[in-house]
Amino acid sequence: MRPVQVQLNYLAQFFDACWVLRAPLITSLFAFTALSLPLQTHEVYRVLADDFQNQHWQVAFGFVALLIASGFIWHCGRQATHIERQESLAEANIEGTLLRWMPRLLAALVPLGAAFGLYSTITEARTTASLVKSVADKQSWPDLDGVYKLIEVSPARL
Repeated sequence: MRPVQVQLNYLAQFFDACWVLRAPLITSLFAFTALSLPLQTHEVYRVLADDFQNQHWQVAFGFVALLIASGFIWHCGRQATHIERQESLAEANIEGTLLRWMPRLLAALVPLGAAFGLYSTITEARTTASLVKSVADKQSWPDLDGVYKLIEVSPARL
């Protein structure tokens, strides 16, 4: 076999595995994007962290929901591979490896999206706190010192 045909065979196996797992793939990519990128999601993380004493049950339910969503994505991916390509699971090629590991990796994208979103929110909160502190130091406005104290605690809570 020529190298070009071997590479095309690898690509065909990759896309075959992606086709079998298309629903979990789309779902997990959507969940990763929704939990990590929108600014509204970052605001939800910030609100839950700032009022954690009153909302600890919501945070706990959020973690449980993330675990259930991950388990559901894994289960659906695993069932799809068993229904459509059970004979390919035992093979030692690209498709067999992807069909064995992709359901696990797709399930891991959900908590990774939440973790990346929290990390981004912490970075934004630190930047906001440093900006408020620099303005308060330059202008010597006592009102901003109180605001800075409130904003400074937010990254630690997150």
